[in-house]
Amino acid sequence: MKCDKCDQDAVIEINVLSDEGSAKIALCESCYQNYIEEFDQPMIENSSGDEEYKFFQQILSELVSSMLVPEETEKAVLEMHSEDLEENKTSKNCSHCGTSFSWILQNGKFGCDHCYEEFRNSIDQILLQTQGTNEHKGKVPEIYEGLRTIRKEIRDKEDQLREMVYEEKYEEAASVRDELKGLKSELIKASDQIDER
Repeated sequence: MKCDKCDQDAVIEINVLSDEGSAKIALCESCYQNYIEEFDQPMIENSSGDEEYKFFQQILSELVSSMLVPEETEKAVLEMHSEDLEENKTSKNCSHCGTSFSWILQNGKFGCDHCYEEFRNSIDQILLQTQGTNEHKGKVPEIYEGLRTIRKEIRDKEDQLREMVYEEKYEEAASVRDELKGLKSELIKASDQIDER
């Protein structure tokens, strides 16, 4: 995506609302800074030192900085999880592709589809701390919605099964296990149907 002002690589896209409608503007970092300064000037002149405005500006500034300086954000994440990083760096690499956990953190990419399972606990911790959740909350194509629902049911049943085994409710756990098997076969069938499309 290119900047609409100077044709450099854009780092942010802004939706501008006006009486005529809405428009999207793609901006590079320097054009975005200029845009914010121009946009904020009337507000600053009208704010008369309002504390709420200053608080909002501080939050907005921190948010924009974190979006525009991914290296610093990445460094902060690496520092927050240095123990996990050291543990995973020394203990193991992905058994399928050999990718290390430190490489994944530094590059923001997995080496293969098995990496997520290999480093699941550490990745989940990072996602929870940086994004507040380890699940995708956005829209998905309609054909995948059924798969998403089944996967959620499977996770819920797995949690329920662990709880029942922990509480030594083995008969109830057996029925949940059977439900889990049914859900997994349902997931396979639904997945096969999507693959056939």
